[in-house]
Formats: sequence, structure tokens, C-alpha cells
Amino acid sequence: MKIVFVQPNVGFKGHTWEALGIGYIAAYLKHNIKNFNVEIELTTTTKKVFDLLDNWKPDVIGISNYVWNSALSNAICKYAKKLNPNTLTILGGPEFPAGTGARTIE
Repeated sequence: MKIVFVQPNVGFKGHTWEALGIGYIAAYLKHNIKNFNVEIELTTTTKKVFDLLDNWKPDVIGISNYVWNSALSNAICKYAKKLNPNTLTILGGPEFPAGTGARTIE
């Protein structure tokens, strides 16, 4: 199984944003899933995520959602589903569902 974790940054000039949350999730999976073949990629760049979708073809894409990247997160999910409708797309993070159009279940 191929999993890509993304924190899409919109290129705030002069800033590089750390992707600590997706790093923790990836490290947890690598450490705790021993009997399952899992390949994991992490990215914060738009170019790399679309390259991974086109060429690496992940089975799962997990995106850290913030208000300022929600439109980009939605575009990434739509593109992934266009390439492969069976790709599992997951949005989460500190500001989910802000900007996604989704509602939380109460």
C-alpha cells in the first residue's frame, strides 16, 4: 500500500512551514505496522504531490487541512479521484473542516 501525507503550503514568501503532524503519523505507521507492506511519502510542495499522484499512484492520500490551504486541499483530492476513483482521500488537522464544505458529525 502506498500512502502520501501532504501539508500543502501555498508558498508564503520567505517561509517554510514544518509538517510535524504528518511526520508523526508517518513515523507511527512505520513503527507499528509490521506485517503490512506500506510505503510512505511526505510532502509540503504542490509540485511534488501532483508528481506523486501522476507517477507514484498512492492508494491513500492524507492531507493536513487549514483555512489557508483548503482550496488547494480540495483540488488535490479532486485530482486524485479523477486519476483513480478508488484512492482514499482523507482530510484532517487542526482546522478541519474549515473551508472544505464538509460538516462534522455531532
